[in-house]
Amino acid sequence: MTLFLYSHLVRTPESLHQAAYLLSIPNSSVGLFLRKRYIEPTACVSCFFNTPMWQLSQTILRSAPLALAVVLFTACSQSTSPNSTTDDSSPIATQPEAFPSPTPSIAPSGRNTPAPSAAGQSKRSIVPSVAPSPQAPIAAKPTKTLPLERTPTFRATPRMAGFSPDGNYFIYLESSRDTGAGVPKSMLQLVDVASNRCVENGCIETRYSEKEAEMKTAEAETDLLKQTWKTRQDLNLTPPVAGTEIPILSRSRAVDGSETVTVRLQNNQPLTLHLQQKRRADKASMQLGVTYDGQQRSLDSLNNFRDNVLDYSIRQVTLSPDGKRVAVLITTTKPTFEGTLGTTIVQGFAL
Repeated sequence: MTLFLYSHLVRTPESLHQAAYLLSIPNSSVGLFLRKRYIEPTACVSCFFNTPMWQLSQTILRSAPLALAVVLFTACSQSTSPNSTTDDSSPIATQPEAFPSPTPSIAPSGRNTPAPSAAGQSKRSIVPSVAPSPQAPIAAKPTKTLPLERTPTFRATPRMAGFSPDGNYFIYLESSRDTGAGVPKSMLQLVDVASNRCVENGCIETRYSEKEAEMKTAEAETDLLKQTWKTRQDLNLTPPVAGTEIPILSRSRAVDGSETVTVRLQNNQPLTLHLQQKRRADKASMQLGVTYDGQQRSLDSLNNFRDNVLDYSIRQVTLSPDGKRVAVLITTTKPTFEGTLGTTIVQGFAL
């Protein structure tokens, strides 16, 4: 660093003149030191005053040691005036750095303006994010809707179904087993299709106790067929004749359980069935509306409640062999010990 200061003094004429000026002052401590140390021994005091200042200063600096050059540089540097009010030792006052508030503040005007970025920082300003207000309550409960259809856990097994040759009667036999005690159960329906009524002693079912839990379902079916043997012979249902199952073209179901089914018969005429039902705690009723060839009729009644029924649904539409009568199989869902059981009700009408 001493070499740098020395080279700076030699290279700067203003500093050399100031050093020579200090040497020319009689009472200057620096001048006295220089004259006593370097000039008086050479007896060239007059030469000192007759020599130009810049030449004298260069001569002294060339012969003086480096430490003396540092002293001269310190003395020759421009000092601050005593009357100056600026305190160099005090730091320069700076504006406090602005940081975003931890909580978002409300802008005074309706339009938000970005805050100016501080010097030396990124131009991207940190803006506290505010979550958008939800359109719906956060803890909104789903809307409770009724099921469109109660699908049975178990279904009774159909064992016999068909028309009499003339299509006037329809037989349906099905069996199931109780899911609790395991008791077998069979149901037989002999229906007069045109009147939509069970023939006398034609709609029966088995009623066994837990003692018969080991009985087979086929044995329960045989019991019913034996009881109705004479009646079935009189109705020409030994054996029955299979009808024609009509494909369902469309089906719609409402929340209240009402159901609409459309089929197309062999004569290409549409047939529409509309099922209505009412439910209570432990029973339900149904009414089946029929629309065909511009005519309407109703089967069953909403006032006819059946015990232990939860739901009704149209399952199958069957046309008699002569094409003049229709048997509709409706699934009735009933509660059981484990789940629900789907059984069958026959509804019939003449076209």
